[in-house]
Amino acid sequence: MHIIKKTKYTTIKAYVTQLHMNKKAQVKGTLDYYDNRTGQLIKTFPISTEFIFDYYYATFEGEKEALSKESMELIKNRLVPFPTNPEIVFDTSDELKSIAFNKIKRDKALFLN
Repeated sequence: MHIIKKTKYTTIKAYVTQLHMNKKAQVKGTLDYYDNRTGQLIKTFPISTEFIFDYYYATFEGEKEALSKESMELIKNRLVPFPTNPEIVFDTSDELKSIAFNKIKRDKALFLN
């Protein structure tokens, strides 16, 4: 008895829709040190921070087996709410406050005169 094997090919397809959500906010300012007695400006430092919301996700229709590794990773991501402008400004402002606070701590020698 002889066994004959035949390979059967089937075309599988998947249609991937990739979505990219991006939003960015930048807050810039200066940190100004003044002498309280004279009102004179001692030093000025530029400070800035940036908040970047960069998110990818995907959906697909068709056969999951047809997806690439990259597409498989993207479909694991789920839709997340897009941050509002006030949320982004608030988060960016908090970061700017932290930067200013740390700069003031490092420059405390300026205040010890």
